[in-house]
Order: sequence, then structure tokens, then C-alpha cells
Amino acid sequence: MQNENKDDKRIQNEKTAALLKRIGQYEMVIPTLVDEDGRFLSYNVSNYDSQGRVRRDLTNQENPSTVFYRISAFGQEFHFRLQINRELLSRSFSVGAFGNDGEEHSVNIRRNCHYVGYSRRPHESTAAISNCFGLHGIFQTQDEDYFVEPLWNDTSSDSGKGHPHVVYKRSSMQFPKDNVHCGVTDIFEKKDKSVNDNTRHIRSQGKLKLKKNRIPRSAVSREKNVETLVVADHKMVEYHGKKVIQSYVLSIMNIVAKLYHDASIGNAVNIVVSRLIVFEKEQANLTLNHDADQSLYNFCKWQHFLNFSSSSGHGGMYHDNAVLLTGYDICSYKNEPCGTLGLAPLSGMCGGDRSCSINEDIGLASAFTIAHEIGHNFGMRHDGLGNDCGVPGSNMTAGLMAAQLSKETRPFNWSFCSRNYITEFIDSEKSACLDNSPVVHVKQIDPRVQEVKRDSTEQCKIMYNSQSRSCKPELVCSELWCVDEQGECKTKGIPAADGTGCYITNTKEKGWCYQGECRALDYQPQPVDGSWGQWLSWDMCTRTCGGGIESSFRRCNDPEPRHGGKYCVGQRKRYRSCNIEACQNSEKDFRELQCEDFNKKPFRGKYYNWKPFSGAHDKPCALNCIADGFNFYTEQARKVIDGTKCYPDKMDMCINGKCLPVGCDGILGSVVVEDFCGVCNGDNSSCYTVNGTYNKIVSPGTYQEIVRIPKGAVHIRVSEIVESLNYLALKNMSNMFLINGGWTVDWPRMFYGAGTVFNYERLDGQPEVIHSTGPTTEDVVFMIILQEHNKGIYYEYNFPKNTSGSPANSSYIWKHFWSPCSGTCGKGRRTSVPVCVNSQDQSDASETLCDSTSKPDTREEDCNQNPCPREWSVSDWSHCSVTCGAGRKIRTVLCVQVVSQTEKTILPDSDCVLPKPNSHRRCRRTDCPPAWVAADWGKCSSTCGEGEQKRDVMCMTSDQRKYLDSNKCQSDQKPAIVQKCNDNVCPGPEWKAGKWDTCSAKCGKGRESRVVVCLDHAGKLSSGCDARLRPTLVRECQSYCESKHSPRLECTDQDHAHFCPLVVKHKVCNRGYFYRMCCQSCRDAEQTP
Repeated sequence: MQNENKDDKRIQNEKTAALLKRIGQYEMVIPTLVDEDGRFLSYNVSNYDSQGRVRRDLTNQENPSTVFYRISAFGQEFHFRLQINRELLSRSFSVGAFGNDGEEHSVNIRRNCHYVGYSRRPHESTAAISNCFGLHGIFQTQDEDYFVEPLWNDTSSDSGKGHPHVVYKRSSMQFPKDNVHCGVTDIFEKKDKSVNDNTRHIRSQGKLKLKKNRIPRSAVSREKNVETLVVADHKMVEYHGKKVIQSYVLSIMNIVAKLYHDASIGNAVNIVVSRLIVFEKEQANLTLNHDADQSLYNFCKWQHFLNFSSSSGHGGMYHDNAVLLTGYDICSYKNEPCGTLGLAPLSGMCGGDRSCSINEDIGLASAFTIAHEIGHNFGMRHDGLGNDCGVPGSNMTAGLMAAQLSKETRPFNWSFCSRNYITEFIDSEKSACLDNSPVVHVKQIDPRVQEVKRDSTEQCKIMYNSQSRSCKPELVCSELWCVDEQGECKTKGIPAADGTGCYITNTKEKGWCYQGECRALDYQPQPVDGSWGQWLSWDMCTRTCGGGIESSFRRCNDPEPRHGGKYCVGQRKRYRSCNIEACQNSEKDFRELQCEDFNKKPFRGKYYNWKPFSGAHDKPCALNCIADGFNFYTEQARKVIDGTKCYPDKMDMCINGKCLPVGCDGILGSVVVEDFCGVCNGDNSSCYTVNGTYNKIVSPGTYQEIVRIPKGAVHIRVSEIVESLNYLALKNMSNMFLINGGWTVDWPRMFYGAGTVFNYERLDGQPEVIHSTGPTTEDVVFMIILQEHNKGIYYEYNFPKNTSGSPANSSYIWKHFWSPCSGTCGKGRRTSVPVCVNSQDQSDASETLCDSTSKPDTREEDCNQNPCPREWSVSDWSHCSVTCGAGRKIRTVLCVQVVSQTEKTILPDSDCVLPKPNSHRRCRRTDCPPAWVAADWGKCSSTCGEGEQKRDVMCMTSDQRKYLDSNKCQSDQKPAIVQKCNDNVCPGPEWKAGKWDTCSAKCGKGRESRVVVCLDHAGKLSSGCDARLRPTLVRECQSYCESKHSPRLECTDQDHAHFCPLVVKHKVCNRGYFYRMCCQSCRDAEQTP
């Protein structure tokens, strides 16, 4: 326990040091618990003590639902009224800790100590504050966003003097990286798919059952609940400690939930924490590091597996979205620290392994990162990227979805663009997982209006200049009047900010401005829930014929939600059918017109003719178009124009990207259907059924006719009796195959023919089917391509009865007789006129004996299909390749052979006999205009300090093919030829010392000197060195004395004076006199080591 306390103390000291390093301007405060009137009650503001135990003075079983706190900071006093946030945690909320082996053990759930509310007078603000271990949270005024949190390294007791807290502004936060940003990722598309996300090669399509919605989801504003799994990794636990990690993370999520309750989001969204997981150690099955992309990918897969296993084996632990809080300094493009704060897949909400995000822990401000990344999961894009929010010149400001976190960012509000993105997502089927209600709903706290007292003169200074002051104080709330630069009292027609001091007109008492009026000082604006306004008028129909849609909407503005009030739920938009009369025959299919709009837009560098593709059953309301003549299709638009049919053979319409039911009467939401005869709301009495089986034994390797279906047939169905290697085919009366012609088997799909839509289905292990609701506008012939013996074909269709109410005489049929062919090669044409004949002996009969309603039209077909001779085919010359100067034109020259009137075969050039025409030729336009052309900059003249670099600038033609005299170019536009370079500061001057000279004394003590100079970085003399640091110029030196008259030669073996001990002591034996007088003592001293 003692070691554990030491670890906690170390962690607290490190956290405090890191916090104060991260923030710039801050104030130390002592918050107090007060009563509703602001009277002091206690310094005890924590729900738990320092050991994580519930306070003894909290006698209630649950925390008080309402608490009041007072904080004084930055010259302002805030009186907070807070209510417990009962919507933060789900009913089944659990906390689990994962150890070394990945095994989970349960952790005691802390009592709910997370509050939201507002500051009372005199300074208004909204707040989200937790009191688990001191006050953790955030509050917002009109001017600034503030964080409050306790100092962890304080050892004083709360009871006597209170616990110190720090309050700091969001604008003063300092980030270690210059480029602090968010990442939005598509890593799952990159890892799982090799083809462009919205481009598909055609594959065999299965039959899908589509769910129909009676009420358009897009018309209703619904309350959404995001059940959230929050995971704190081992780095977080190491930094914050096990005791407070739970309350710390939930304090952050309390702020996130508040951000999603802001009315600017335009929807009712609850962030509900359903499960908290804490990694006490690194996990072997989940690799996390600095690499944000890989860590996010690993985490998303991990949480998806956890969700799957939990939902199947641990009921109640399911989550819609997963949030990873990590202690790593993450980076979105490399495995080392950088400025990335978070990363999330776009539109991943409810998407299994894409409904997730990774968020770097930066303190309480992590709440903004989490809210931002969840916004990406909701489909929100960055403000200003692909939209106009926050773009210079736009009146739409950026909000919480700004791409980069900066001091100027206002993170509490959602931009208009973010509101549209999340509304579009919530109105779609993708948001279905958020429809359940995991929370015990109680009345939500009504956060207070977020205004601050302001000075009108300060506002004038901001509006005009530092010398300006306010005038006409009696009008300040409705219009702010200021003295301008010329000394005149003027107004720009805007009121002073809410919270500005004023005087009430009648009583002359002091008050404060609120929404254009002067209110009493004790006026407290109450939260107001939003309510729907009146329906607006119907807008223009999306189509002029053939059935369109018109819509009307209403706004949540009667009243708008204010001061934290709830957003409206219910129907926000309604639809109805319009212009349901049929279009003329010449009118193109509405979906076809939308595909054709992309013909003039390049797709991967090429142009294609696009046709509607109806095989993508999973997205009937996406604009899927197939490239004509190719086997791929692409999603050109996420949703078609409202009023477009979901399927060619059905009446159902697409509205806001969803397929909604339409009756056969063309009315949206109608339940009226066609009968088997194709009659809307009919009784099946106007037609009869024709059916039969084709069992003829024929040889494989041929096309064989099965049945001829007459004009006007409805509910046609032709199918194999059992699965086989054979294929069904269909052609019209022009002998043109609609499906599976020319010995080519098409992919299963819908296709047009005979005035109706046919469905060709081929599922593995099942018989082939071609069916259509009809009616047909001409006869069609069903055929079989035999690859093996015929196993049987069943056909059936309904046909209208004649005027007498009975079928026509089936003994007589219409038959064709062909005219001579119109050409000798390249597929000529021939025609025929229908003749009524006896079906038994093929003899001619009167037309009155045949059914006039099924009489086929005159038919045409190809004949003499042998290819024509080979020849050169040339295209028109292209435009000149340049607009000025020398260029060239090109054209396509191909050797071709005409094989039909509409088809040519391209052959090798060697197959054509005649000489090949030219495919290139020169062209020349007028000379290109003169222009200055600058070469690259030369080397800088200096490696540091201010230098120069030069370059050549020439006058040339704009295509840079020809040099011109300088006077041909405009001199005032000539680029610079010299520029400054190397602005980095050079190293300062320093002292340089030379070698010491020879000692001045040849014997005994002397002096020696050296040269010391101050040199700059270039080795030149300078006067900039610090004189106090200059090295020594002169020092003492000693030279050894030795001569032929050395006094030692005159020494005797005895001393001649009583002061000899002093001679040795003061070391003056080298002097001749003393040596002679004290020879013995000096010699003894020399021999002594």
C-alpha cells in the first residue's frame, strides 16, 4: 500500500507539471460549495476523497441531483447551478479492466458524479463539470471557453482551506506541435478493396428482398442515442493512475455529451456511454503505437470483434460507436510523434468495423477531439474543405469541425455545414442502429444562456478604433452608437452584445442587455425547448411528366431551442406526388437523362457514353451508370433526383436516396396495385393466361425458338424447368437480340425491349428465368441456346380478352413474308408484311380471322451479312495543338472492313492495299506574345547572415521557343534578378588566443605574453566579444639559472649564518649570496625529496 501511495504521488506530481507546462495563462482558485443563494457551505467540492472513497458527509444513497458551486477567476465570479447528467450512462453501463493476458476483470463503478448546467448571475455561462475528485470540466461564456481541474500535487486538506484548482482559457493552451490537426481516413477501403470504392465490374447478381418504408425516414426528426464504448489504453493508466482514470474519462465524455446537445447541431443526439474498458497493461491482441492509421485499423477490428462476441454471448454490452483514448503522441502518416490529435473513418457510424475513432489524450480538451472524430463518423467533413463554412468571404462560420485546432477556433458550436452533414446521415437508413433508447429518460437539464457582462465602449473600440467611445446610451441594447474617427456619433445598425450594461428606461436602474432589450440585473433567461413552425409552401415538382415529387418543410423555430433547450423531434419534411401523367413517347427515361449528364465529364481520363445500370439491387436509388460497350459500371451520384423510379419495372420512387412505395395510380404512399392483367386496381377478369412447355428434342450448338409472345402480353415468365448448361435468349421482330445474342452470354440484369423492361436472372444452382410485367409493344421471340440436350422450358403470359370477353381464335396466326435484300454486302436490310394464315397448314386466310390486337408491325431484318472490301477510314483533322507558334494537327487513320451498316472491323494497316493517308500535318498560328522567363536562382553569396542570390531573366515568346529583345517585354513586369537569402543569424564573435611567447627572464622569474584577438564567424577582426571573457594576455614564468660562475662552486660544507633555515624556507637558495652563506642547508634541501 505504501508503494502504491508513492506511485500515486509521483503520478500526481507529473500530471500537475505537465498541465501547467501545457497551458499559458491560468489562475489558481479555491472553489467552494454554496447554497442556491450563493452562501458558503463548505470547501468540500469532491464526491470522493483522495483514496477514492465516498465522502462520509454524503449521507444520501445517491449523489445530490442539484449542486451549487462558486468559482472566482480572471476578474469574474461564477455561481454554478449543476444537475446530475443521468443521460450520460446507459442502464447496462459497465467498467472492465484488461490485464496482461487480455482477461477482463470487473471494476467497481463509481457513483455518477457528472453534472451539466449553467452559471448563475452575475456572469452567465453553460457548463459540464464532474465532481468525482475535485471539479473537472468546462464552462463557456460569450467571449471565452474555460477549463477547471484540480491540482494533483497539493497535499493540503480540503476541509480547512479548500483544495487548489487551476482555471485556464482554451485560447491559452499551448501545443508542442506547430501543425495540430485531425485526420479523416479511408483506411478500410484501402485495405479491403483494390478497385475504386464506387466502381464495380459486373458480377452475377442475386435476388434481394427490399424493405419498403411506409413513412419516409427523411421526413422525420428522431431522437438518436449513440451507445458508446470508451477504451483507455495502458499509457493513459500509467499517466493518470488507476484510481482516477474512470472518473477522468467520464468527465471528458460528459463534455462530449454536452457538445452534442447544443442546438446548433439541428438534431436530437445523445452520446451515451454503455461500457468503459481500461487497459492496465499492453494487450497482445491489440497493437497500439504512434502510427495513428495502423492503430486505428487495429482498434476498429478489435472493437468490432468485441461487439460481435459481446452481443452474441454477453447481452447488454453492445455498442454503436467505439472511442479509443490513447496516451501515445499519434501521427497520421508515420510511427513517430507529430501533430495529429485524432483519426476516424468518414461516415462509419453504425458500420461495424468503421464506427470507431482514435483520440490523443490532451487533457479535458480531448472532449473536442472526440466530438470532432465522432462527427466524422456521422459523415461530417471538415469545415471549409468541400464546403463554404469558414471560407473567407463566406457568411457561414466554421465550428467544431474545423480541420485544425487553433486559438481562434470556436469549438462549442456546430457549423451550418456540419448540421447538414449529420442531418443527411441521420435521415438515412445508415442511422438505424441509433434508434433504440438505452437511457432511463428523465427531464434533461436546461443549460443557461451563455452571456457575459460587457462594456459598450470596449465594443466601440473593437468596431472603430482605440479612441472610440459609446454614445446614446439609452439606445445601447437595440443599437450600439459609437463616436467614430471624425468625432461623430454613428451606428452600424447592430445592437450591443448580450450582457452589456444598460439603464432600464422607466426606472433608470442598472440592467443588462439581452436580445435587444434592457433587462433587470436579476433577470435569468430560462432554457426553451424548440417547437415546430408552420409548414412552408410546396416547392417545384422534380419532373414535368411521368411522375415527380414536390416537398414542403418546416423549421424548429416556433420557438427555436434556446439556452440549451431540446431540439424538435417529429416530421420535418413531407412529400407528395405531382405531374403523374405519362410523358410523350419521345421523352427519354429520367434515369437515362441523369446518366447522360456525365458523358461530357472525363472518367479516369477518358470519356464514355453512360447508360443506366439496373443490376445494383443493393442501391436502387444511387445513380449507377454503365459505360456503353464496356463491362463496368460506376456510381456517378450517391442518390438520384427525387421522383426517379427505383426500378424500371416498378412504380416505387426514390426520395432523398431512399426507395419509397408508390401505388399503380402514381400516388406516393398509395396501396393500390395492378392485377394480373396489368389493370390498376383491377379484378383479374380482363385477360386470360397462356402457358405451355417446350420439350422438343433438338441438337446442341444451335439457337432454337421456344415461343413467340404477342404484342400486349403482360406478366410474362419464361424459365428452365431444371438447371442446365443451356441459356435463354430473347429477340424482337427486327431480329435483334435483346439478351444473349451472337453466341455471347450476358450478365444477369434488367434490360429494355418491346416497350417494357425484362429481368434476366441466373442464380447458382437454380434454373434461368426471364420475366416482365409488360405490356409489350411488339411481338418478341424467346429462344434457347443449346449447350446440351433440352431439359424443358416453361412459359406463361397473360393476354387481354377481345371485346366479346373471350380469347381470339387461336387457329389463325399472323406470319411474315420477306422482301429481297437491299444490299450485296455488309448486312443489307429486308422487310416483310404480316399475313394472316391458318396455323395448321400455313394457308392464307382473311385478316378478320386473326386477332387484330396482336397484329405485328411490318418487320425489318439484316441480310447478306458477308463483309465488304477493306478500305482506309479517316477522321476529321483535330484543332491545332497550340494557340500560337508552331504546332500540328492529327487525325485517326484506320484500315477497316464494313461488316454491317452500323459496324466496322479494325484491321492491321498491312491488310489495306492502297497507300495510307497522312495522320499528321503541321499548322502554325501567329507568334506567341512576349513574356519574361526566369531561370533558377543561383547560389547564395553567404552561408549565414544576409546574402544575395542572382538569376537570369530573359525576354522570350510565351512558348519559350524564341529569344526576343528586352524591349519587347514590359519592363514593369520583369521578375527580380536579385534577392536576399540566408536570413539565419550568424554565430557571434569569439576570442581567439595565440601561443605563449618565450619567458622574458633567462634566469629566474619573468613574464611571457600572447596575442588575443576577437574574430567574427568569417575570421575578421571584431569588437563584439564580451570583454569579461577575454583570455589572459600575460602570465609569470620561471627560467632555470646555470652559469660557469655558479655560486655552487664556491660552496663550502658548512653554513656561515644563523638565518640559513629561513633561506631554505623562502626558497632563495638560487641567489649567489645566500647560497654561499648557507651552502650546507641549500644542498640538504635539494637532496630532500
